[in-house]
Amino acid sequence: MSVFRCVLFYTAVCHFGESKLCEHDIKLDGILGESLTIFKLSTRSDYEKLLLKSIANKTKTKLLSYKLKGHESHHHGLHSKYIYHENNKSVMINNLQRGDEKNYELTVEQTNGEEEFCNIKVKVYEGISNLTVSVTEDSRNDTCKVIMKCLMQTGENVTISWMKDDENLSHDSSTLEISITSDNANSTYTCTARNSVNEQSSNHTLSSACNPSKDNSLWYLMPYTPVLLVIFLPIVVVLVVVIKRKCNKGQHKKQCTNPSNGEQSRPPAPAPVLEETPDPTHTVYATVKKSENSNRPFSSVYELAGPSDDNSHIQSRNSEDTRI
Repeated sequence: MSVFRCVLFYTAVCHFGESKLCEHDIKLDGILGESLTIFKLSTRSDYEKLLLKSIANKTKTKLLSYKLKGHESHHHGLHSKYIYHENNKSVMINNLQRGDEKNYELTVEQTNGEEEFCNIKVKVYEGISNLTVSVTEDSRNDTCKVIMKCLMQTGENVTISWMKDDENLSHDSSTLEISITSDNANSTYTCTARNSVNEQSSNHTLSSACNPSKDNSLWYLMPYTPVLLVIFLPIVVVLVVVIKRKCNKGQHKKQCTNPSNGEQSRPPAPAPVLEETPDPTHTVYATVKKSENSNRPFSSVYELAGPSDDNSHIQSRNSEDTRI
């Protein structure tokens, strides 16, 4: 863009001694919303005043007047729209809009009263912005086709061109369809959009086109497998060594034998103590007070043991008889 403007400025160099500031009328293209330098004035001591006018339907309207000797400017209309920069002797239109697309007349008055002028025609275009290449893939019937579209957010009067690597393609449409073969499987295709005010380019490489492994969510990591191995393999080795050392310690034995169990390791529970089963034979001991008046011996062990609960009333009767 800077080279383009330099060429325009070069064509606007004045040939002094003539009635015109410039040899030919100047045609300039500006970007919508940006600034445009329409003329650069040469340094001459006899220049006294600069005047910028617009021309529409043979009617001239004053836009800017500037006293070159006293460095005093007078704006007619918008104060910051039309500016003369003393430092680089340039006349500029700020924030170009559609309404700025018109013819202008720049006049310079000399100290002797003579005037020199130059006609300038300005066209305003929307610049190209945010150029991208969208890609659609079709892998049916064991073939791979890629459809690339050159898209832009803004831009008018745009021409499109395509390149395969460093080779220009005879294709000027915004859509390019490619069948993947061994000749172009790793090629880079570049789309360039141009108009009279700017240009932009965007590209796409076909190396990953119709890759069957794209169904795997980690397919994009495959080129980095060696790097990942170098990073994570030492970590895995260190973890294995640490776990093995813990397994050699007694207090971590349970955790090592069952690593999936997240409970805290603790000593094994003691084996239950088996109680001795008593002999089903019951031995009954009893103290029996023998009556002083009875001299007969015990007739049986049951008598020695004393009366049972069921025969208590019989034993009570016998006691009464004995007392009698």
